[in-house]
Amino acid sequence: MKITVRDIPEEGLDLSFDTNKDAWFREIALDALRETMEPGDVDTSEIHLLRTNLNVEITGQLDCQAHLECSRCLSTFTQTLSMPIHFTLVPLYESEEELERRELDEVELVKEDLDFMFYEGEHFNLGELLREQMILGLPIQPVCNEDCKGLCLQCGENLNLETCQCERDSKDPRWSALK
Repeated sequence: MKITVRDIPEEGLDLSFDTNKDAWFREIALDALRETMEPGDVDTSEIHLLRTNLNVEITGQLDCQAHLECSRCLSTFTQTLSMPIHFTLVPLYESEEELERRELDEVELVKEDLDFMFYEGEHFNLGELLREQMILGLPIQPVCNEDCKGLCLQCGENLNLETCQCERDSKDPRWSALK
């Protein structure tokens, strides 16, 4: 979804998206969440755009359902990912003269420059920003619950469901030389 910066009113613009109603938003969610999304899932987003001159502040909330596999016990579970959104977009080049000057000069970035995202031209792609946030919001090592016991290292039994009869204090003969 392309947003033209100059079309954002002075009081701001409120946007609401839903994967059931907005086909483009569903495509972005399918692309970002891939195998963690099922057909009945509803992902939503509430966004507020506020323009100050050519800068755009984007705030809001992104809620996605994800069907994840626990990294400890390998069981599938559903988790709602709630991601706050806050960006400040600034134009990459404010004028043609600045563009020509920057091509001639080397520019060093400072820490404050990293707090902003840039757009080029008259508009930016809101869909790409939301897609990026969905990908970044996925947990690296999802866990079904914090007390998950995982799998038995010997027999592979899910220790959340049953207690196996494996010997827990098995001694590996390769380590005996260190004793």
